[in-house]
Amino acid sequence: MQQILSNHYIKDIKIDSLQCKPVPANRGFNSTVLEIIVSYNDKLCGETRQLDLVAKIQPPDDALMGISKQLKLDIVEINFYNIILPQLEKLVKEHAKNESELKIQLPTCIYAKREDTTGASVVLMLDIRPQGFEEQSYMMGPGLTKQEFAMVVGEVAKIQAIGYAVKEFMPDKFESFDLWTDALREFVKKRTGSGQTDESTKMGIHAWNLCLDHHKPEGVDDKEAFVKWLSDCSANLAASLREGVQNISGPAVTLNHGDVHSSNLYMKYANRGSPGFRDTPTDICLFDWQGYRIGHVGWEMGWLLFTSVEAINYLEYLQFGQEHWLEMIMHYRRLLGVSGTLTAESTYKTKEWKTALLTSASMLFNLIAMGLKDGLETEMVNQIMTRVINIYKNREIFS
Repeated sequence: MQQILSNHYIKDIKIDSLQCKPVPANRGFNSTVLEIIVSYNDKLCGETRQLDLVAKIQPPDDALMGISKQLKLDIVEINFYNIILPQLEKLVKEHAKNESELKIQLPTCIYAKREDTTGASVVLMLDIRPQGFEEQSYMMGPGLTKQEFAMVVGEVAKIQAIGYAVKEFMPDKFESFDLWTDALREFVKKRTGSGQTDESTKMGIHAWNLCLDHHKPEGVDDKEAFVKWLSDCSANLAASLREGVQNISGPAVTLNHGDVHSSNLYMKYANRGSPGFRDTPTDICLFDWQGYRIGHVGWEMGWLLFTSVEAINYLEYLQFGQEHWLEMIMHYRRLLGVSGTLTAESTYKTKEWKTALLTSASMLFNLIAMGLKDGLETEMVNQIMTRVINIYKNREIFS
């Protein structure tokens, strides 16, 4: 640790003590996260100072490790911090009318590396919680408020607008920015073949059948119709992913974070009251860039909606979010000097946008298969099942 910090953050740092503890497992699926507190002597003032860090290392079990390797999640994130992010920042500096407004909000990465011989990887970042940022809760806590949702949608629009700038000003670089797409292409090919039901889908449907045999979820009156809907969703997922990874040049295709949900968000708030009181958000920070990829602009909206919003608000937030997204992405495109215009008719009023939303719902359904290893009664699996049932009960938003 001393050598890493000395070489990449504070030259010749002398560490006095180091504390390390794991973050609770419900923070996410695909990494083990460690909180690290470093005490060191500041040579300029002679005082002892504290450095708060977060380290992401290998997933906690073999099953998740296998998925991470197949999708090259650690490689994608390390590539993002070391190669892609500096180029995006350089592009913004060269083309933006207001560079500060187009700064991508994410934690400072001090060190990111993967050992080719062992496959071990680490991403070391500054912990931003001491700066007043608060972490959200993945599928467990209350849904985002409308103000929080608007702030996230604006940040998504910023990232996607920068992606459009890459397409226009660095067209030869655009596809090379996306390691995840190649990995996904192979992943989908192996799991879906020529369109037949893949193993993940079979496991997911089996899990749902077991669940529905023991429980009668509210809103699911016809078990066979519900399971058929799930099967159709999964078939749509396979087709959409195959098409999505091939349609790199499509007008609604740009760079995306790829996994925007409440657990990957940190927010600051104004006039903070008592613990647990949610006030006006003033700042946002996105992390976990393992899924950074090229894709349809609607993917992010669907994933954010279905993972991070209460079901009762789906339609209201979707209608508001689409309009706000279009306003913000055009604002950022203009700041970057990107030519052309996006309209409601060319984006969220198209069949492709609805398909992108359904693809996001289908991906959530397929997470059920990942949860089978822990048993159907685990809190996370039950939360995912509840959200999928809520999507089913509100499926008119896809029509």
